[in-house]
Order: sequence, then C-alpha cells, then structure tokens
Amino acid sequence: PTDLGIDGKVYMAPDDATGRYVWARSLTAMRVEMNLKTHARVLLGGQVTGFKGKYPGLLEEALLAMRSDKPLYLVGGFGGCTRAIVDALKGATPEAFTEAFQMQEPLYKAIVERYRTDVADKKTTPIDYAGELQFLRTRGVAGLNNGLSADENETLFTSKNLPEIVHLILKGLTHRLG
Repeated sequence: PTDLGIDGKVYMAPDDATGRYVWARSLTAMRVEMNLKTHARVLLGGQVTGFKGKYPGLLEEALLAMRSDKPLYLVGGFGGCTRAIVDALKGATPEAFTEAFQMQEPLYKAIVERYRTDVADKKTTPIDYAGELQFLRTRGVAGLNNGLSADENETLFTSKNLPEIVHLILKGLTHRLG
C-alpha cells in the first residue's frame, strides 16, 4: 500500500512490529487483488497461528469472497482455519478467531495496536474479530453462495474423500457459474 511509504523493491522481514505490519497490510492488498481476479474460492486447511497477515489468511480470503458474493467452497474435513470458518458459519466461536487468543503472540499484539492508530488516521480498516464472527454467523452457510444445498455443503465440510470433494465443487461451480 502506497501510504506505507516504503520501497516495494526492498525486502522487509516480518521479524519486528514494523515489518509485520507492512506484511499484514501488503498481504491484505494482495488478497483484495486476488479476489478481484477470481470467480470462486476453494479453501482447505490453513493455519490459525503463526500467520503474517491481519487475520489468518484463509479467514481473510473467505471474508473477501463472501462480501463480494463469490462462490466459496469450504473443504473442512482436514481441519485448520477452514474448519474454524465452518464452525463460525454455524454459530460457534472458534477460539482462534478471538482477539484474546491471537493477542497472545507479541508481534501480532503490536500490529493490532498499529492498526488502531492507522484506523484513526483512515489508512486502513480495524482488526475486529467479534465483528467478523458476527458477519459469518449472520451470513451462515447460505452466504457461501456456492450453488450447493445445505446437505451438500455439510458433506463438503466433513469429507476427506477427494473424488467426492471434487464432485461437489464442480457441481456447485456448474450451478453458479454454468
């Protein structure tokens, strides 16, 4: 992002609060651009700790896809961030999607504070786990906009059977993008 005033050709390690903040803002910019250029999103696995972004990466990608009404397919049977997204859509509060859990990591705590400053300066949007969880709960499974029935999505949420997973994703894409 241009408001950061950094040379994009010079590598900045995410090893301190400044570097981590630059990475977080840059990863968000990358994900926004990717979302603009995709027609659908398939998520599987994903880390919920040790990430370098504003939120766990797949959470941010899911939120972007849902906010732009792009079909979203959640392969939750392998756990990780994708499983936590599924749980949130169903009304749960995954511990990994709480600020209290994420703030245990010192560098993440520092970027949360930086986000708060830059939100006041209107340079970015806040880190708001409670708000994002509410968005997921409100949209629910129907908000995936993926052409699959509730039962088919439930199968996708739990399956580890690759042919079944591929079949469901292709079926949903055919219905949505046909």
